Amino acid sequence: MKGKLQIAGAVILLLIIGWLFTNHQANANRRAKLAALQTGLTNAYDKAVASLTPRPDSDTLITPVLLRGILKVEQESRLSMMPSFIRPEDVLISLGAVPNGSTNLIIVVHFEKALFYGIDGKRGCRKVSGQELSAWPHQPLTETSDGRNRG
Repeated sequence: MKGKLQIAGAVILLLIIGWLFTNHQANANRRAKLAALQTGLTNAYDKAVASLTPRPDSDTLITPVLLRGILKVEQESRLSMMPSFIRPEDVLISLGAVPNGSTNLIIVVHFEKALFYGIDGKRGCRKVSGQELSAWPHQPLTETSDGRNRG
């Protein structure tokens, strides 16, 4: 009887170790994907600011047209500036122009399940709550300002 309990205990221990390892790997993968997304967002912001004329100051506006040009869809479902796991339909952009240097959101990406991450006019990446998302005037990247789908 004692031997069966030891075997059962060893099996349970192995299952727990396996679960912990799998959970750790999943979290590491999620962190890597989030880092890639943040890099894509900051690269898109940097490219937008670099293209502002006459110079990128607080009076300059980052427009939806500018963002669309930077995040243009390449090939069938690939975006420039973003990691490959982000699809065009996952990207939301500001409905109106955003002053450079403001805390207003300019781009938000549906990261996974109900998680959204965005970047603001100060180059700050952050998690976007559902309440903030619903209050933010935005449009899908794949839709024109008049509500038609791009395609």
